[in-house]
Amino acid sequence: MQFPASSKFTSLRILQRLEDTLELPPLPETTQRIMRLRSDPKAVMGDLVDIVESDPGLAAQVVSWASSSFYASAGQVRSVHDAISRVLGFDTVMNLAMGLALGRTLKAPLDQPEGYRDYWQQATWQAQSAGILAGMMPRTKRPLFGLAYLAGLLHNFGDLVLVQVFPPYHEQLMRWQGDNPAGDSAAQEQKLMGFSREQIAARLLENWGMPDEVTLAVRHQADADYSGPHHYLARIVWLSRQLLTARGVMPGRAEPVPQSVFEELGLSRQRVEQQFDALVRNRDGIMAMAGMMPLAR
Repeated sequence: MQFPASSKFTSLRILQRLEDTLELPPLPETTQRIMRLRSDPKAVMGDLVDIVESDPGLAAQVVSWASSSFYASAGQVRSVHDAISRVLGFDTVMNLAMGLALGRTLKAPLDQPEGYRDYWQQATWQAQSAGILAGMMPRTKRPLFGLAYLAGLLHNFGDLVLVQVFPPYHEQLMRWQGDNPAGDSAAQEQKLMGFSREQIAARLLENWGMPDEVTLAVRHQADADYSGPHHYLARIVWLSRQLLTARGVMPGRAEPVPQSVFEELGLSRQRVEQQFDALVRNRDGIMAMAGMMPLAR
């Protein structure tokens, strides 16, 4: 079941609730610096290294990520510079650092029901999957890899917003998901709150001035029929979620993926299925990477 991604009433209701919430944190300084770097045409790798190294926790995570078995880098990764130049690349580290900084801004949920994957596991799977799909698309349709990666990494940011801004609803939804692991969570959110976690996440990201592409992808990720601006990026996030859910990696119920979605994105269904099968076979590598993410506070 699909619901309108936005309406005037819903948008005002979300905005009012966010504005009324006490102590909602501002955009992290690290993220602000990275966003300024993104818009600087003269930016070089050394600028990004300086930003990441200024945050010891973030620097350790980037180096650990690059050192993981998933990337199987040749030689030991000894520094942030190594992680960027030899393994991950400028674009990936910039967006990974932004997603990590945002994820640490709000507390992660601690009361997940049995079978419900934790926040960073889902974020890691989705980021890798969105990056894979973007990389397979024709250049004429392909969104920037870094934006696809970031949209995947932030796809469940609404979970964190629910915990901090709407705790009673979050508790109800967690109980419902525990009792209905294959249920339609979007329909339940609409029933309980009148809006979805994707909508409130997008509103907060919009207020923070995040890239429009990412904000729209997060907002419309559950709408397979969205055809507005940056719809390719939203469709990538939707498709990767269905493919992961069908393989038992993500909780919930996978929707059938029509051939037209693959054709729209310029993708071969067979090749995509093979790539996702390979990704799931490397489950241990993905889970190890997720374990390097910030701990719930």
